Amino acid sequence: MVRHAAFMSNQETQASNAFQKRLTGIRDVQIQAQIAFDSYVRALRSVDIDVHIVDDVAEHGTPDSLFPNNWIATLEDGTLYPFPMEASNRRRERRQEIINRLVTDFVVNNRVYLSAHELKGHSLEGTGSAVVLRLSVSMPCLHWLSASGGARCMLCEVFLKRCVAMAD
Repeated sequence: MVRHAAFMSNQETQASNAFQKRLTGIRDVQIQAQIAFDSYVRALRSVDIDVHIVDDVAEHGTPDSLFPNNWIATLEDGTLYPFPMEASNRRRERRQEIINRLVTDFVVNNRVYLSAHELKGHSLEGTGSAVVLRLSVSMPCLHWLSASGGARCMLCEVFLKRCVAMAD
């Protein structure tokens, strides 16, 4: 889990992310988010789940750092998939020291970097952009603006799946 340093609405992704809304009437969002984070950590540890915490770096300006599943996927076979990101501040979430820590703390057999797709203007960010079904020959992908076609097709090739577009 990533302990955020500056949780807030991300101005760079707000227009293309339907889940993100400008907060009105909520005070101390950062404090409330930190309280919720600490509560989740306690709850997980209370049922003997080993929680690994990485601290965000405030100077990086990464308001979404709390959601590392937006930029990286880990699979049970030991493969890491860092994703191509659309927004520049989201790209700063993809920190090599976090990947190094995963390699140190867990069994990592393979790393598949898809970030080169950023050079082509393709991105695949956002929770739920793709769902990998182990026993299926196809892979449903949500049709989001932030899940551009080229990166989504590449992800299907990596997983050897047939892409099936899904409605929002």
